[in-house]
Amino acid sequence: MWRPIFHPSFSRLTEYADDQLSGEVRARVSRHLMSCDRCRRTLGQIRQVDEMARSTPPPALPRGLRTRVLDRLRAGDIVVMPQAVHAPQGSPADTSSRRRLSAIITPVGVALALAMVGLVLTQRDRAAAAASVGTLSFSPTHPLAGTVVEVHYRPAGHLVGDREVRLRGRIRGASIPADRNEQWALLRPRRDGVYVGRFELPAQAAYGVFAVEDTTGERIDTNNGRLWDLRVSEDGSKPGLPALDAEQAEWAPTHFPRAHQAALRATELFPRDPLAWSSVLFFADALSTPEEREALLARHRERFADLHVRYEARTTLPERVLRGLTLYAQGVGDSLRFEYWRGRLVKEAPNERRAVQERMATIFGLYWKDQPMRALDSLEVMWKTPESRLPVVGQQALILAQRTGVSELVSRWTVRLLQSPETRDLAIRTLLDRPEWAPRAMDALREDLEHAPDDATRPLDVPRSRFARVMQEERGHTLALLGRALFAAGRVSAAADTLLLASKMVWDRDVFASAAEVLLSAGDTVTAAEPVARLAADPLPPGPEQTRLIHAVRQYLGPDAWAVQVRRARREMISHTNALAERTVLHGPLDLVAMDGSTHARLRELVGEKVAVIAFWSRYCGYSLEELPALRELGRRLEDTGVPLVVVSADPVDSDAAPYLRRQGYADLPLYFDQGGAVNNAFRSWETPTYFIVDSTGDLRFSRVPRSELLRHVEALRAAG
Repeated sequence: MWRPIFHPSFSRLTEYADDQLSGEVRARVSRHLMSCDRCRRTLGQIRQVDEMARSTPPPALPRGLRTRVLDRLRAGDIVVMPQAVHAPQGSPADTSSRRRLSAIITPVGVALALAMVGLVLTQRDRAAAAASVGTLSFSPTHPLAGTVVEVHYRPAGHLVGDREVRLRGRIRGASIPADRNEQWALLRPRRDGVYVGRFELPAQAAYGVFAVEDTTGERIDTNNGRLWDLRVSEDGSKPGLPALDAEQAEWAPTHFPRAHQAALRATELFPRDPLAWSSVLFFADALSTPEEREALLARHRERFADLHVRYEARTTLPERVLRGLTLYAQGVGDSLRFEYWRGRLVKEAPNERRAVQERMATIFGLYWKDQPMRALDSLEVMWKTPESRLPVVGQQALILAQRTGVSELVSRWTVRLLQSPETRDLAIRTLLDRPEWAPRAMDALREDLEHAPDDATRPLDVPRSRFARVMQEERGHTLALLGRALFAAGRVSAAADTLLLASKMVWDRDVFASAAEVLLSAGDTVTAAEPVARLAADPLPPGPEQTRLIHAVRQYLGPDAWAVQVRRARREMISHTNALAERTVLHGPLDLVAMDGSTHARLRELVGEKVAVIAFWSRYCGYSLEELPALRELGRRLEDTGVPLVVVSADPVDSDAAPYLRRQGYADLPLYFDQGGAVNNAFRSWETPTYFIVDSTGDLRFSRVPRSELLRHVEALRAAG
């Protein structure tokens, strides 16, 4: 249904800009501004006019004004108004007066004229401005840790006119949590429209990535998803090795080529650093094809041999060099030298992260099968050393403790793992496996539910409102886990309430089925109808157990009442799914090459003006090969609904990908090669298989969607138009 949008009047926006509104009226205008680009721009123009008026210098006072004012006061006048100084037209006095008046009127008049021009911009112009990207710079470019950094930001269209914006970012470095996104500076506009601010880098800072957002956290400039980065220097002239290491760690999960470039730069600036060369080999190997791999390894074997000779005779070496030579030897496949450098690393730097992993491998190799208690004793020693207290040590110890069957050991390691966010989920699920430990797991789940979402965990490119919805999803899954535990403990009523609440917060078929099972076991078929109708509304065909639930509730309600429930559930599915959609404009022509190697096409031409699924696949990925039957079935289901499927491969056109598909009977798969890498870059897809959904305008709306949820996302997006 179409609904009109009521915008605040110009006078109401002026009152808002002047802080003359209060209470519910101001709150209502604020809510409207969060979702209306047009009114935000108008407000920005009003504030710009105000700022120009305030910054206009006052005119010089006429000579003799003070004397005239005092004379009027002595005469008993209460209101004193300056009187015009009459002068013949064209006289110096007349010209001077008009110049002074012009000094006031001209800037304000120009500002008002500009504001009016802005108000009559076409909708297309506004959209273009809102979609623009700002420019941000740091000074100095490569600061030292612990020093002050100046920030200059020329805003994107959707942030123009804000009184202040926030520089929000994530800084990496020794002893700095790498998963916290903090506000680092408030930026305020100068007269030239550039926003400025400053912040002090932590003493351990190495590298940071930043975005700029409004103070509500709803309008964000992410530099087209690239973010802005800051590399800390150790000498003030170039990025330090810790900065380039941190840059690789930042981008390796989401943008392999960018991480590869950081590794290459490290080898250019620090050509004798083995860890940098090891990283280059790692990224280059992942980005190369099997046909290119042998030549790549030959080049790096030669480089490694030179570094081995350089460092072998030195009796003491930094941890970084030992780690780098160990990894590099392993990467080039030199087993003898790998054992040599591995031995030195473990002996000379036993608590270095890689050394801890090697020590664990030795422990497991010696004691895993026959002496788990001895292995646990060794891991206990490692855990008591703070430097080697890594999450992986606790995880492996818990696995060994479960192998022994000794409850005291399992409990000890589980309690330890509950203290770390990285291992807490594993600990809770371990506790839930044993009825006698389940109460402790349920207490931990309740603790998690009591904690309010921390804005520092909100990704830099996610608006606060969307983050709240994502956190609600997580809360729903935690409730579902608690509900299942309550049901297993025989607390049916509490389990039913908890699972019903969870089913309202997430769209998850397993949660719906769990809630329905518990409610039906309690004899509450009417309430069970809600989660069961959601099962039926989901476009993925139900399994046998879910079919049984649907049949039971449909029989109980009757066809008419059941149809009403399913229609309502489908509306909820569409609303819930689309609430998590994003919009990313895909730039560039995005050229592809068909499986025959000669036909060229653009992605937009392949999908037309339709909602479409884009799958990324590789001949050289085991998971991709296993996915082929499901990928074919997905294509058939999508074809039945008129939704295109495009399978994109970054493999070379002349690779074995197309011949392999023909040999395996998949010649009909709509495979296209991303010869220049533009499509992978646009989607930021560096792993396979992964799935994305674009809308009818060609914009990316859903990223990395699980295959089992693709049909739901497609249907929701199509229903939204």
